Amino acid sequence: MKFKHTILIALIVSVALIGTTVLAQEWANWTEEPIEVPEEKVWTVTFDQPINPETLNSDYVYVENENTGEKHPTSLDLREEGRVITVTPDEKYDAGETYQLHITDGLKSEKDVALNQNTRQIFTIPDKYEVAQLSDNGDLTVQAEYDTYDAAREQVAEDGSEVIVFGNNTIWAPDGIVHTDGFTIVYDGKELGSSKTYVNTVENGEVELEYIATHPQSIEIKLAGETGYVGHDSANVLPPSQIEGQSVYEVLDRPDENVLTHKVYEDGIYRVYTYGWAPEGLEPGEYQSWDGITFDGQEHKLFNQLDITKETNYTAEDLNNYIKEESGHQNYETFRRAETPPLEGLGDAFIKAQEEYGVNALFLMSLAVHESAWGTSNIAQDKNNLFGLNASDNDPYGNADEFESFEESVMYAGYFIKNGYLNPDDYRYEGPFAGNKTFGLNVRYASDPYWGQKIAGHMYRADKYLGEKDRQLLE
Repeated sequence: MKFKHTILIALIVSVALIGTTVLAQEWANWTEEPIEVPEEKVWTVTFDQPINPETLNSDYVYVENENTGEKHPTSLDLREEGRVITVTPDEKYDAGETYQLHITDGLKSEKDVALNQNTRQIFTIPDKYEVAQLSDNGDLTVQAEYDTYDAAREQVAEDGSEVIVFGNNTIWAPDGIVHTDGFTIVYDGKELGSSKTYVNTVENGEVELEYIATHPQSIEIKLAGETGYVGHDSANVLPPSQIEGQSVYEVLDRPDENVLTHKVYEDGIYRVYTYGWAPEGLEPGEYQSWDGITFDGQEHKLFNQLDITKETNYTAEDLNNYIKEESGHQNYETFRRAETPPLEGLGDAFIKAQEEYGVNALFLMSLAVHESAWGTSNIAQDKNNLFGLNASDNDPYGNADEFESFEESVMYAGYFIKNGYLNPDDYRYEGPFAGNKTFGLNVRYASDPYWGQKIAGHMYRADKYLGEKDRQLLE
């Protein structure tokens, strides 16, 4: 960085960039990437000519919190005959925060020469690992701070009275469950190298995972019964005293056949969907299952485990009859454009896609029903996209593909699934099933960990109405 007439400035210690901030001026960054520095970091800046002390003030040299835009209190000093500035924090920088050291062209040399460019250095303060006391009602009180997880782990009590906190998350407890923070990548190793799958919920709330252990870089969990790892900053370990509610499966007593539902706990409420017929021998009531397959020690096979390369036993007329009947139970008045059931008559398209691409037509119909809310979603109505194709989590509507008609959407979905998710040579292939987050399409098709089970619920209701002919495909 230079004054005009080649007056030079150099940082004694360099730092790194995290994130960007929109500023009124244009800024030159000392480094391309930020660096982590201690919470009491003193910046030392050396010039090749003495600084005019009257221009050394917090208007021209200051530290700003990148997230809040507030100036951090600092003391500025001139040393070594005015050629060195030190920037000392009056109070420690906050752990986990990002800051910017600014030096502006208002700073001048004794010869009244200004810097030729505003310059900044962006730096971060690493989070501390805190050992916190856990009260009976779940409140936390920090007892001590440590620079590493291992150091905190050596000191934390094992009796359930203390936990380890990192940033805003509790990352270790003697026991409990794990909640993810929104969209979360699940890795296949504790060093968080290769991604295995990802999870999110429709409402962007937390996903409930089985807690196994905590490691220096990750939290070991089980998702649908299979081991994976998530980062310390993306999940929260809830000890028993902090668990307000937990997802459960419930068997409902029905006259002809007991029904299995799933009550998913999210953001303080339960969201319930039908999964399928109840496991044989299970009485009405609530049951815990981490994989949606094993109940009271016995495995239960439902439509998310159906090989969807098998053809349905139903005709296009059958599917049309179900769509027409079930549409009468949908409250289309809540959707602005649906004067008639939007999916009516699409049975032929589902069967045609099955014939051409080998994807079960009952599955395709159920997928369309689920992804488009029976054809009434904005993506379906505006873009004729019944399957949420390319409707990524960061911008579902904007990124969603557009088709000329619902029929075109159905045919493309058959092609898309056949050549991607059902192709053993494709990276997305995890088996020919709707599945869950450990097998089948659900691993990479959708972030909702219960997507495959919800599709199974739609298939169950259709199959139940049409005579239970496809249930035998599971045998």
